[in-house]
Amino acid sequence: MTPYPPTAQHAIRQAGSSPTISVLVALGHHTAVADILGWRFSGLATWFLWRGIYLTKLPGIEKRIRVLFD
Repeated sequence: MTPYPPTAQHAIRQAGSSPTISVLVALGHHTAVADILGWRFSGLATWFLWRGIYLTKLPGIEKRIRVLFD
């Protein structure tokens, strides 16, 4: 058996398909784009969506508040 590096690229190749159902990308200057279940979004509202999801993934309320006000 050949060892492979433990990376997402190799795991996706072994699975044969991408497990991603959505992509969110912040572009800066309060702009973002998203592809969620085949629906495409962009602009300020998408940036707020991205920012909200980002804040929920931060550990601890103190870090969330600091990032929110930065």
